[in-house]
Amino acid sequence: MNKKLILGLVLMMLISSIPVLGMETTTESALTEEENQEEASEEEVLQLTIEDAVQLAIENSWDIQTLDRNIRDVNEAIGEQKDLQDDMEALLKLPLVMYDMMEIDITDDFISKLLIKRGYGIKAAENNKLILEETKKQTLEALEIGAKSAYYQVLIAEKTLQLQDQLLKKAIQHKNIANIKYINGVSTKLVKLQADSAYISAKSDYQDAEDTLKIKYLELNNTLGLDFERDVELVSQVGYEPTEEIDLQTSIQAALENRSDIKKLEAELELQKEETGAYKSYYTPALQQYKDAEEKLLEAEYAYQQSFKDVELDVRTRYLELVKAERALNNMTESVAIARESVRVSELFYEYDLATLTDVIDAQTGLSQAEIGKYQLLISYNIAKMMFENACDVGLPSGGGSF
Repeated sequence: MNKKLILGLVLMMLISSIPVLGMETTTESALTEEENQEEASEEEVLQLTIEDAVQLAIENSWDIQTLDRNIRDVNEAIGEQKDLQDDMEALLKLPLVMYDMMEIDITDDFISKLLIKRGYGIKAAENNKLILEETKKQTLEALEIGAKSAYYQVLIAEKTLQLQDQLLKKAIQHKNIANIKYINGVSTKLVKLQADSAYISAKSDYQDAEDTLKIKYLELNNTLGLDFERDVELVSQVGYEPTEEIDLQTSIQAALENRSDIKKLEAELELQKEETGAYKSYYTPALQQYKDAEEKLLEAEYAYQQSFKDVELDVRTRYLELVKAERALNNMTESVAIARESVRVSELFYEYDLATLTDVIDAQTGLSQAEIGKYQLLISYNIAKMMFENACDVGLPSGGGSF
């Protein structure tokens, strides 16, 4: 009996434990689901370095995809032009009687036939390929500059919001203190109204900074080819690296060797020489076709020579903009130091009733504006540095806009 009783008690304990075990399992499952949701929520925020931003802009660029397709097409066109040249050489070697038998008017559009025979079609296709490849290089640089600029604009907006938040908190503090002093009869109503006005202004500036940040994030997402609803977090920061001494003449020489716009115009000039040579070999100098061909060659030569001046002007301009940006940044750094000292002195004077609350608010606002200005100039300096480096390299595509 004792054994049966013990066995029965054990069974009852096991049965009674089943619901409890089920509840524990459900709780653990719920906790796991919550953790998964939290992890999924965290994964929705895309953390971006500035290098990641550039890579996304390139990967999602329709222009780059289009250029790649066109380069593939022109490679096929080169092969087709080679076949066409062989056919044309064979055709032009035939005796005149053969043209009559085949009912071919060899004089019809003879210049085109002659150009094909001389390999003009191949050179034109190769020229097109060179232009596309150089344009792709420029487009890649434009995408990098655009992505970094958009990234920087978000950083400016974040910094502005941060400083406006600090200013708003101080305005609230000043408002509360002024209100207490007014209630206790320590200060005038004018001081209270000034504090209230400063608070409203600070709140408005903070709200504007919030909206600006949202807009800059939308612009960044659009630049990188992301959905507007995609949450991103920027993890890179902008720093200041002083520009090393630049040998301007060396930079200009590098640009004249590297710039894609010069290379493209050179290729077009060589192509025009071939076309003009064909026209001059078929027409006499008295005919308009001869004169038009010469005029086209002169225009191509002028454009090519002018490109050297344009490139040098671009390099010199970007250099001066870089110098100006760095000088402005250094001057603003000094201004921030002065503004910070002004805040310290005004707050000290206010404690001893030697300055008004308005003086303190003005000094704090001035410091905030100076710090925002310094950060904006830091961004401008980094962009100017990118633009100078680009000017000495491949340059930007025509109609690429300004940054």
